[in-house]
Amino acid sequence: MTTDCQITLTEAEVRLARYVGKRRWEVNRAAGVPDQRIDDTPDLDTDAFGAELALARLLNVYPDLSLSPRQGGEDLVWGGITVDVKQTKYHDGHLLATPWKDAKASRLYALVTGTLPTYTFRGFACADDLFAAHRLKDLGKGKGYAMPQADLITWEHIQW
Repeated sequence: MTTDCQITLTEAEVRLARYVGKRRWEVNRAAGVPDQRIDDTPDLDTDAFGAELALARLLNVYPDLSLSPRQGGEDLVWGGITVDVKQTKYHDGHLLATPWKDAKASRLYALVTGTLPTYTFRGFACADDLFAAHRLKDLGKGKGYAMPQADLITWEHIQW
């Protein structure tokens, strides 16, 4: 699978993404799960489900539709491998992860750029590579791990 694959959600998928994203945001805030974003994306966009749904469709896996409180962990399971989907509205955005995130929570991290209804899959990062000390940066909202798109890999290049 190559990177830069564009996915446009159908009207029904957009409605599903908005519903699940909004409900997850409400459930997380009601349960006291803190907003841990390290960029300037609005809350509902950060917790939105659209990017996860787009990548699930691209990978041909069933998305996680649960609405229980969540704090970290995988978003998808692809061929038995856990994937944490990260989304940014910025076309040239970096793959970001908070420093308090458990690096072992997922084996792969995926970057998806865009907003509803159109997303672009940019690539994967193995947890060990994303959480390397040299990737720790301060982007203005505290330190976090940041990987530029040029460092992302395709599925064919992942070495286990």
